[in-house]
Amino acid sequence: MSRKPELRIRPVILCGGQGTRLWPVSRSSFPKQFTRLFSEKSLLQETVSHVRDKALFKDPIFIGARDQEHLLKRHLKEVGLEAPNLLLEPEGRNTAAAIATVCHILNPHELVLVLPSDHKLDDVNRFHSDVYDLAQAVQTGGIGIFGIPPKNPSTDFGYIQVDKTIDGQDTLYAIKKFKEKPDIERARKFLEDGTHYWNAGIFLFRNSSMLQELDRFAPVTLTLSKQAIRQGEKRENTCYLDSLHFSKIPALPIDIAIMEKTRVGMMLKADFDWLDIGSWQSFSDLCEEDENGNNITGSSDAILEECRGNLIHTNGKFVAAIGLENHAIIDTDDALLVMPKEKAAALSPFVKGMQHSGISQTLDHRKVRRPWGTYEGLHQGDHHQVKHIVVKPGEKLSFQYHHHRSEYWVIVKGAGIVTLDAEERPVQENELVFIPAGRAHRLHNPHETELHLIEVQFGSYLGEDDIVRLDDIYGRVEESQTSEEVR
Repeated sequence: MSRKPELRIRPVILCGGQGTRLWPVSRSSFPKQFTRLFSEKSLLQETVSHVRDKALFKDPIFIGARDQEHLLKRHLKEVGLEAPNLLLEPEGRNTAAAIATVCHILNPHELVLVLPSDHKLDDVNRFHSDVYDLAQAVQTGGIGIFGIPPKNPSTDFGYIQVDKTIDGQDTLYAIKKFKEKPDIERARKFLEDGTHYWNAGIFLFRNSSMLQELDRFAPVTLTLSKQAIRQGEKRENTCYLDSLHFSKIPALPIDIAIMEKTRVGMMLKADFDWLDIGSWQSFSDLCEEDENGNNITGSSDAILEECRGNLIHTNGKFVAAIGLENHAIIDTDDALLVMPKEKAAALSPFVKGMQHSGISQTLDHRKVRRPWGTYEGLHQGDHHQVKHIVVKPGEKLSFQYHHHRSEYWVIVKGAGIVTLDAEERPVQENELVFIPAGRAHRLHNPHETELHLIEVQFGSYLGEDDIVRLDDIYGRVEESQTSEEVR
């Protein structure tokens, strides 16, 4: 396959999303694009690997949530992207807002590939070949999307119904209609009639074409997204979009805002293997089955007796089940999900309902990730609690104090520097640091290995809002100081 230099494409990777459909492994503070379900790489990192060919792709742009900036940067740094190009949203407003925003910062003549960060693609060579073919097709003004030949009557995906082929090509079609996720009977009909394809949600277009269609069909989105950039804050390779304008953008997917209305849409029948890990049902479709159709994944063992068609995913606990059929058992350190696999579509609204009820397990894992490392709750009593804290190499906690609690730090691995008011001193393994209530303190790990400590908190009030930050290297001092999340 010959490639012309002018066909080099700008990848735009969408990194937003709340991850409710893969709860409890995926959560609001740690959605599925950051999970490592199939390998040592996260789904985001796997996506990055698909667009690393410099002969075909320019440097990617990543669009994600502002409150997940540290996760984005850490995952990208692990795969060699030290200074990635980031557009950070103050809140999620769906894909039309994200795509309109990125279009403003690109050259009108650029070819743009928009792809989600949480899909699984196999056979990168076939993916590249399909991208190249669709790029050639959209050069004259079309907006392209990839359609996946359905392998089964799935209710997990949206569908594209195609019309006639374009220019006599047997894989390029005019789009007749977009279809929402169907019920099982409609999905069976879609599979049988041969004119419906799974909507991969991967778009390719010349930037000027998308800007033109946004101006025609979504002018409010186009105007507000431009203002969100202009009024936003820029630091090096990162743009923090202005919340006032961005929050007013209609929360619509690009399919509804543009693709259902445009006359220049086209679909390429994809040759690459694709799956949106959109539910535990679709996840199980990728897993190896035993002789009874059961999938057992994760780091722990399970014994099943008279069980058929189940998905068991567990990390840490041994699972035993008798007489269970077509169920999913998803176990994490602080939450357990048990449901019939056929109810997978009901999980997202169920989790959102729990979020509205204030169920903390829908937001954070017991191990909470922060820019400087992690902390994990080990024990909690009436006037005390115990945490395991890990400070990454080179990182530093905020300079802070507490009104109602004192803390004891026991260094159990590594070494660092403790600051108490204006005094600094080194600490190492098997040392104890006492921090009285009201005393300003911080911890710095200047070394190349992790620093581990056990923190014991004592006080009349141990709520997560008892913190006052005085200084923070991650630029969070101006944010609300009513959350422990900042440390």
